[in-house]
Amino acid sequence: MASTDNIQQLTLEEEEEAGARALQLVSSCVLPFTLKAAIELRLLDIIVEAGQDASLSPVEIAARLPTKNPQAATTVDRILRLLAANRVVSCSTVHTGTDGHPLRRYGAAPICKYLTKNEDGVSLADMALVHQDKVFVDAWYYLKDSVLEGFVPLNSAYGMPVFDYISTDPRFNKVFNAGMRGHSSVIVNNLLRVYGGFDDVEVLVDVGGNDGATLQMITSRHTHIKGINYDLPHVITGAKSLPGVKHDHGNKHVRNCSERRRRVLEVQIPLKEELNLDCTIKSCFDICVERAKLEQVQNLQWILHDWSDEHCMKILKNCWKALPQHGKIIVVEHVLPAVPRPTANAQAVFQLDLAMLVYCVGGKERTEKEFKALATEAGFPGFKPSHLTSSMASTDNIQQLTLEEEEEAGARALQLVSSCVLPFTLKAAIELRLLDIIVEAGQDASLSPVEIAARLPTKNPQAATTVDRILRLLAANRVVSCSTVHTGTDGHPLRRYGAAPICKYLTKNEDGVSLADMALVHQDKVFVDAWYYLKDSVLEGFVPLNSTYGMPVFDYIGTDPRFNKVFNAGMRGHSSVIVNNLLRVYGGFDDVEVLVDVGGNDGATLQMITSSHTHIKGINYDLPHVITGAKPLPGVKHVHGNMFETVPSGDAVFLKWILHDWSDEHCMKILKNCWKALPQHGKIIVVEHVLPAVPEPTANAQAVIQLDLAMLVYCVGGKERTEKEFKALATEAGFPGFKASHVFAETWVMEFIK
Repeated sequence: MASTDNIQQLTLEEEEEAGARALQLVSSCVLPFTLKAAIELRLLDIIVEAGQDASLSPVEIAARLPTKNPQAATTVDRILRLLAANRVVSCSTVHTGTDGHPLRRYGAAPICKYLTKNEDGVSLADMALVHQDKVFVDAWYYLKDSVLEGFVPLNSAYGMPVFDYISTDPRFNKVFNAGMRGHSSVIVNNLLRVYGGFDDVEVLVDVGGNDGATLQMITSRHTHIKGINYDLPHVITGAKSLPGVKHDHGNKHVRNCSERRRRVLEVQIPLKEELNLDCTIKSCFDICVERAKLEQVQNLQWILHDWSDEHCMKILKNCWKALPQHGKIIVVEHVLPAVPRPTANAQAVFQLDLAMLVYCVGGKERTEKEFKALATEAGFPGFKPSHLTSSMASTDNIQQLTLEEEEEAGARALQLVSSCVLPFTLKAAIELRLLDIIVEAGQDASLSPVEIAARLPTKNPQAATTVDRILRLLAANRVVSCSTVHTGTDGHPLRRYGAAPICKYLTKNEDGVSLADMALVHQDKVFVDAWYYLKDSVLEGFVPLNSTYGMPVFDYIGTDPRFNKVFNAGMRGHSSVIVNNLLRVYGGFDDVEVLVDVGGNDGATLQMITSSHTHIKGINYDLPHVITGAKPLPGVKHVHGNMFETVPSGDAVFLKWILHDWSDEHCMKILKNCWKALPQHGKIIVVEHVLPAVPEPTANAQAVIQLDLAMLVYCVGGKERTEKEFKALATEAGFPGFKASHVFAETWVMEFIK
């Protein structure tokens, strides 16, 4: 890409890495929704149930699904290929099939330990279904406006606070409770393994204890404890009787639920985010009354993060009243690191922090210092934090791991289950122009959240705080840089944000566009809503987007002026980045006199080529509704038609990001029409992403495999292809010559020569 003056100059290798990561980020919503479908289909459970060190082919896995769809195995392979590129499963290639394609087999990776059912019959996968549920996802579309206007996104989406909404929606209430149970099982099993603070407790109150499952885990291990599960009436109404647990309902803000003199108040936070089991992520605090120690294991598990400091004060003071001298609150929470480092642990907690921002009034994750300040202000002089590891009870069918491997797998699992947070946070940052504001400050400049918020059209007094939380997550993903300059008067670090290399591809270039425009396409509600049909499409064999809107993708785009505008802007942004790189490295336009851009949209891509090669006459060819809105461009003639029927004649035909939209059969029709339009020795110039043969855990591979899944969801037969598959298409269409060369970030230019 052409250098941007206000972003540091990069080496070619750094450019490639930043570009690949940017391409991966702009379609990053694909991974969480693919994981959701894999969980719903039990793909990971099927692999784990095959036994330790076992591996299964897609055909063997599909045979265990309740489906008669003949394409199920192919779709399962594409889903698992993306998960393998993200180390959710392992992948091996055993040999090459008769068609020349590699045959993959999939096994259980360490992360599967946290995403498949444990001895309690639950896992963190249940939490993934909460975060990726449409109820929560739809709230993210209000994030940008909430920064400017100061409201809670979920409240605006549903007209009520989150827990009120959950009580009105039986389906989501069930999903939410299952997620809480899964999260609690993993966390509390670790808590019981390392924490000795329950030994002297006689009566334990679990505040916000949901259905009581967490409390029962504790009382089953510590049989001397009398457990009181305390939650809102609509929650307790559906709770089953449990041995050793008494259910009680009320409001933790106003009710002093003191039962006996010796009491620990446990607040079990409703699972809204994964807990991260990092030394800095998951802590257990004992908050004790009077001179007692405050150690972190109260049981306010995942409760305080739902609420503002003011609400937490009410909860903690009610707990204080309910406790005897030397009683304690056991608080189990994720703990925010002070510095947003690019680790799975940090990313998981920052994702949860943004989720709290979107779902709850005043909800947030906190640093250890902030928890200690809450305890002190609420009247608890003792405070003692300790880390809970992410290790989990051994699963016979998954390889045994070292403690370090357990930590890494658990942290990554927690990051994955709320991974939809990152793409929607990036979307809001793009809409607010946060990255552009930072870049416009100049090379090597950094801005505080207050300085950035001052450039926004807002009077929201909390805008700077919200901007800080958004950028903190982006910094943990290396989208921006972050430095801490000094500590504020309240003891909090003051952060400043600068442009990271990725900003070169997510802020406007000399053409006034960027890959950020493509992020707005992938995270648009039109495309996101189609992902909810992926699981059923595997079983029944339909195209998810077609089922969502009752028509193919390009027909739908023609009916929706708003999304048509978003889509065209995304295409322009992608084309600008890719074609600028193409023109830098590719010499194949030099001998072309007439170039036909098939599926050329508004002609902007073709104009880039003809501006660089002024001897070329350009013909921009697309559907009538596209050409109708195209503006006149110098050196470009607009022609409308249907590429499945005919293609205008020229010396060369340009196909950029066209073949991946279509099945092999449809591609044959397009290519044969191109063949007819070309003279002897004429050529098709194909620009496409090329799939790697092996799904390696690199940004390049992840970006292309994400796009492959996007094509599966959006288009009839759409898919990304390997170089071998492109060569096979060329040969079958009658092109004996084939040349391929790399352009940029797994984008290749291929010549099909007649």
